[in-house]
Amino acid sequence: MRIIYLLMLYYVSFTYICYTLCIVIRHSLSYINTQGTLIQHSIDFADLRRRIYQTCDEDRIGKHLNLRDDFFVVAAQLSPEGQQKCKEIFTKIEQKSLDDMLLAYGGVELLKYLKDNDIKRAVLTRNREKNVYHMRDLYLSEMKKSLGVEEEEGMMLFDTIVARDTKSHESAKEPLKSKPNPAGILHICKVWGCNPKEVIMVGDNANDDIMAANRAGCGGSVLVTQEGGVVLDTCSGYSVGDTEEEILLRTPSLKVESLLELKNHLEDNANKRSGEIDKKLGTTYKPQPALAHSTDTFSVEVPSIGVKSI
Repeated sequence: MRIIYLLMLYYVSFTYICYTLCIVIRHSLSYINTQGTLIQHSIDFADLRRRIYQTCDEDRIGKHLNLRDDFFVVAAQLSPEGQQKCKEIFTKIEQKSLDDMLLAYGGVELLKYLKDNDIKRAVLTRNREKNVYHMRDLYLSEMKKSLGVEEEEGMMLFDTIVARDTKSHESAKEPLKSKPNPAGILHICKVWGCNPKEVIMVGDNANDDIMAANRAGCGGSVLVTQEGGVVLDTCSGYSVGDTEEEILLRTPSLKVESLLELKNHLEDNANKRSGEIDKKLGTTYKPQPALAHSTDTFSVEVPSIGVKSI
């Protein structure tokens, strides 16, 4: 049985515009990671919500609606003048994010490790495709400088890019829905020919990334936090429910504080399994990276994945 593993890493720019790096490890493990995972956070979401909501309250149409929702949803319901003001806010934030873009700690090491293990990579984002190229070029430059990776070898650093205007097929009228809707994850799984149960989501936003992963039926989910387990405010403004089901959907199967910790975790598990198999077979065996995690409600061991429940 062929097992495919997918990793998505998420990046923010243009107001809650997310770059999700998807990495598929064929014959091994799947991950998905999101928001601010490949780059360091540079957007003040609280201020962004305040500015969009203020624009709404001052708008000739918006002032009668008292909207407090995802700022994209709010902006779309305003007058043409109000929508233009929101667009200008978004554009400035997007440009600032590009100007201030810094790579996430451990991102270079993780991508290099996954690349060396023949892991297919893609980006799922609410941003424009050209900004993904900017991020890619920063990674390629750093990998060449610090790891000696030639640029020619890294041109396919990301195999697939799914931007905010990507449609499921050419004849579709609307683009794929954004997280926490699972549409983007399911689309990538379809393109790559893998089952969501063979996928582990890696993201830094429980409300978006982890919920989307669990709704898609992914085999597991990893939440990347800041140092000390701090989770930043990256909320776009939509309401978050607190029912038992919704809390469970936002619960990751594993937490790490950096991409380097995730890389080390994968490497340690691969080495451990390699040693165990060597003892049994008396031969040298190099397995693909795996993520092993188990709790009372969740269990996953790659490459043999078993999910009790999510």
